[in-house]
Amino acid sequence: KQANGANLDAVMSSPAALTTGTGHNLDGPITIEGFKIDGNMANQTGGQGQGLVLASGGDSLGKRTRIERNLVVNTRGDGIVLTEYNADGTTLGAGGSAPTGVEARISNNEVLYSSGCGIWLRHSSSNYFTDGFCESNIVGYSEHDGIRLDSSSGWKIAGNHIYASGLR
Repeated sequence: KQANGANLDAVMSSPAALTTGTGHNLDGPITIEGFKIDGNMANQTGGQGQGLVLASGGDSLGKRTRIERNLVVNTRGDGIVLTEYNADGTTLGAGGSAPTGVEARISNNEVLYSSGCGIWLRHSSSNYFTDGFCESNIVGYSEHDGIRLDSSSGWKIAGNHIYASGLR
């Protein structure tokens, strides 16, 4: 749980998502499983207020980023963000042996009461993040989109339950 007045940009984040400028690659792969992330929105006045932000992909051995069986609640910003951008909006490189976001899994999470999107696959048209799975998540009371995809080709989006979202 985010401490009162901490005003963080993200309660939990991968290292690459915190970098600025160019010359950085995606982290990866990362598995986040079984956490409760509470943004403590009522006691924050600043910061982006994201719940979980991963600038993370896979590797040449086929290991892929996994975000599974988490509870994310009360965020001033988005609940769960899988992205290829760092903190200042610079696109992270994925060339050479750097990991890409292929076949990430976001499944069986519950995201409630976010002032942004519940789950956001935030990507440019670079095709670094393709062929993933966003399945069996519950998203409720998000002020913006329950699930938002940006240029994420080949994703399987199935079995999600979204309610009382996008009411803004």
